[in-house]
Amino acid sequence: MTKRGPHSRARTARPIVVLLACALLVLGGCRSNENIVATLRSYAGQVARDHQASVGTWEAANVGATFVLGDAIRTRSRSTATVQLATRHQLTLEPDTLIRFLTRPSDPKRTRVALEMGELTLDAASDAFALETDLGTLQVAAHGRARLVKDGDSLRLQVTIGAAELDSNGRHLELQVGDAVEITPKGELTLAPAAPASASAPPAPSAAASAA
Repeated sequence: MTKRGPHSRARTARPIVVLLACALLVLGGCRSNENIVATLRSYAGQVARDHQASVGTWEAANVGATFVLGDAIRTRSRSTATVQLATRHQLTLEPDTLIRFLTRPSDPKRTRVALEMGELTLDAASDAFALETDLGTLQVAAHGRARLVKDGDSLRLQVTIGAAELDSNGRHLELQVGDAVEITPKGELTLAPAAPASASAPPAPSAAASAA
């Protein structure tokens, strides 16, 4: 019987180790791609991000940076950033804004975002945009736009383009352009309907004034 020496066994084991390493890399890449919830598409000024494993440890964020549940992104003074969600909808952060992509969303198909400070604009793509927020579950109509503003302990939502629906604590609200909803520090939900067009539009010039 021919005995195999240690060098022969090492040569046989090496291809197996390489194959296992490649398999792990492939699987790891697949998991990583599946976990991505947002990608930084553009920014101006100074933008930073942290990671779920090191919350509060901020580092510069560049175009193409990806985010998974638990990560956060923030803009500094006079800085803005636009991130695209995995659903193709976009979030635009105004100056001095911080958002975090929360873990454990109630619906895995929906993104859950916490606006910790600042102002956030939500732009829906060609389909409705469902987003979980501290206000409740928000759905912005296709091609619609809404704005979230965090002022201290108060959170305000206003529809600026199209329409939206909000489900919050058992209440269902249908919102149109100009409608605003606010949660007070006590958790009270108030609705401010859009002002009539006559109240906001300047009066039309009279015929006499036009002739003059």
